[in-house]
Amino acid sequence: MELLNVVLSGFLFSFAIVMLFTGAYSYFFKKNEISKLFACFCAAVAVYSLGYGLELRATALESMLRWNALKYIGLPFIPALWLLLAVQYTNREKFLNPYIKAMIFALSAAIVIVRMTNDWHHLYYTSVEARTDLLFPILYVEKGPWYVVYGAFLTFSVIVASYFYYKQCRNSYGFLKAQCRIMFFASLPPWLTFFLNFFNVSPYGIDWGPFVGSIYCIMFFVAMFKYDLLDLRPLAKDVVFKYSKDGLIVVDSNGYIVDFNDSAERIFKNLKRERGRQKINRVLNDELVKKIFNGMDVHIETEDRVEKRYYSLKASRLMDKKGNRVGFLITAADVTDYIFAMENLYRLAVYDDLTGVYNRRYLFERCEIELEKAKKQNGSFSCVIFDLDFFKDINDEFGHQAGDFVLKKVSEICRRNIRSGDILGRYGGEEFIILLPNASLKDTLSVVSRIKRDIEKEEILYEGKRIKITASFRVTGLDTLKNEDLNTFLSRADEALYRAKMEGRNCIRVAPVCY
Repeated sequence: MELLNVVLSGFLFSFAIVMLFTGAYSYFFKKNEISKLFACFCAAVAVYSLGYGLELRATALESMLRWNALKYIGLPFIPALWLLLAVQYTNREKFLNPYIKAMIFALSAAIVIVRMTNDWHHLYYTSVEARTDLLFPILYVEKGPWYVVYGAFLTFSVIVASYFYYKQCRNSYGFLKAQCRIMFFASLPPWLTFFLNFFNVSPYGIDWGPFVGSIYCIMFFVAMFKYDLLDLRPLAKDVVFKYSKDGLIVVDSNGYIVDFNDSAERIFKNLKRERGRQKINRVLNDELVKKIFNGMDVHIETEDRVEKRYYSLKASRLMDKKGNRVGFLITAADVTDYIFAMENLYRLAVYDDLTGVYNRRYLFERCEIELEKAKKQNGSFSCVIFDLDFFKDINDEFGHQAGDFVLKKVSEICRRNIRSGDILGRYGGEEFIILLPNASLKDTLSVVSRIKRDIEKEEILYEGKRIKITASFRVTGLDTLKNEDLNTFLSRADEALYRAKMEGRNCIRVAPVCY
């Protein structure tokens, strides 16, 4: 069976060289923190494989133990490095602070020391012998308590690393998903061979761990050269995807949700990972889905217990290398600040900052629009201009802040008395304009009478002082518009105002538009 021994040990020597090559390639060509950690892992596996290969070639017990000791320079560090690699690769550094990392490596070092000093205490191997009744001489050992410690350490590392890779695989897409799947399956075979050795049921007494390790060596090569294992680009893409403030949803060509990030789950309340495979139209209604898949930008509004938020939805096509569409990436960007800024600009452009009614510029714009509509429909149109009587005296006696308060109250009174389609604006100072489309002079006078009465009745209380006010109104209008413009109505209303001032104020004067 010498030939079999040569084949197996030669395989291990070759495997050690391959792992050293893999580690060197990772260290010198990938050049990032994960690749350096992976290079250390490959070096530990190479030492383990080399030591065991030399152990198989040995025929005397003393030589076997010497090469077994060499094997243990690398073996205890493999679970530690595999665990740290999984932690860093899956962005879960928060689970292992520097103190825990130090404890992990301290445990690995302690296992090495206990193995090297086993002749003094027999805590790792309780007994050793060279068995010659098998295919070729094999080192046979009875395990001690510290071997159990190593087994528990290995089991813990493999379970935690596999869990991290599994979670990352479920939450990833594309190359990173393939990478994590490979790393997950690479964890399991060496762990299973350990239990064969632990219970002394390994075929022919051989430690098959490094041989099975060749399987994950092949997996590493596939992952590195096909799926860019240890390349920062897939990792960076995953970090951007996961921690982006924008909600991101990956949808396949059949409309099923493939992946989404935490922001998307926060934005869309009915998007939950525990619900399994979902169709996008269970998260967004059919109309929205149709619009965004057709390249339209769509805005949606959401509201939680804190505030209202606005999001812009956009879909980007995902293409494969052949140019075929394989799905969509839906982006939900928070545009709340932009919407609020636009609303503020709109308010500044349209409304009077003090009273909240239309400002002079927008008032005239609306008036021109309503006049054109009324002309086309041969409709009626009325215009009311009024100002507060002796408003300067109010400012002088009570102060300008009291005057501002009075203007707000007058605006409220007007809003209560006009129709929803009527237009109220501040003309300037204490002067207001009311435009009434489709209102006859008779109807307009009825509205103005109510406003005049309510203003006169209103007792405005400001800082404990009562302020009484009145207003003078001038009204003009036509039952059927022809070619009149805004200036026609304003000039006629000004004539009526002049009469109201001359006749004692607190009154209504009418100046019909006539020819």
